[in-house]
Amino acid sequence: MFNSAIKYLLLIVIFSFLVASKVYSQALFLPWPGTENNWVVPGIILPLHRAPQYPNISANWNFSFNESGTIDLNVQLDDPSPTQYSVLLGDYQGSDPGPDPDFYYPAFTIYNVQPGLKYLNIKKKINGVWSTIAYYTVNIPPWVQPTQEIQPTDTPTPFLQSAQASTLMSYLLFGAFIATITALVTKKS
Repeated sequence: MFNSAIKYLLLIVIFSFLVASKVYSQALFLPWPGTENNWVVPGIILPLHRAPQYPNISANWNFSFNESGTIDLNVQLDDPSPTQYSVLLGDYQGSDPGPDPDFYYPAFTIYNVQPGLKYLNIKKKINGVWSTIAYYTVNIPPWVQPTQEIQPTDTPTPFLQSAQASTLMSYLLFGAFIATITALVTKKS
């Protein structure tokens, strides 16, 4: 009898350790009908907190090619109720971005990204709880030299060049000379 009490006590200690360390085994915990949000072990009901589903949010992005040879990823989420976002741009889909918020607005920029196929893994805080992880597939192009924008300048009012001006002045003076001579000749007659 003493040995069986020690065995049960040892099982309770091991079970408590598993529960405290959140190491759950599928073999120990069985779903019980009518308790979709709980896991049931005979005599014990453990609440199962499921993360809210990441909402169906579309995302748009573009790239900024910098003079320094880096690429920035500019993301805009079409989220009607923005909160906090945890984001990870990585090589694997579904990677957990972590427990800390990275952005508080649905428009954000990720700097110095490398070209290639990447996954934008994202989760959103909904009612104080992180949602499930969603991902967007992003194909980042190779870096290209940014084009310099040509700013239009005001065009100055054209002036006559000196050769044109002197020719025009010569014609005017010649015309005035002819008119004066004509007037003098006409007056004498």
